[in-house]
Amino acid sequence: MLSSLNDEIIDKDIVITSIKEFLGSIGEGNNFAVISNNDIISIKSIYGKPIERDSLPNSDMFSCTHCGFLTRYEVELQNHMKLHYL
Repeated sequence: MLSSLNDEIIDKDIVITSIKEFLGSIGEGNNFAVISNNDIISIKSIYGKPIERDSLPNSDMFSCTHCGFLTRYEVELQNHMKLHYL
């Protein structure tokens, strides 16, 4: 659901375009549809295929489950994760 941190109006078309550009940048633009219904934007797999990520060869890395941010330091990841819950 679209909601801003302040009273700023969110342009739904810009959000949809950004999501489509991101999907295209990772080679998944043709596999997913971005669907808008009022203030809810959904990303649906067209062929039922999930986005698969390559596993990390080095287990000393910590990654954000929300955005994929990577770091070698667990404390840095914990601080980063707080940004998603502001």
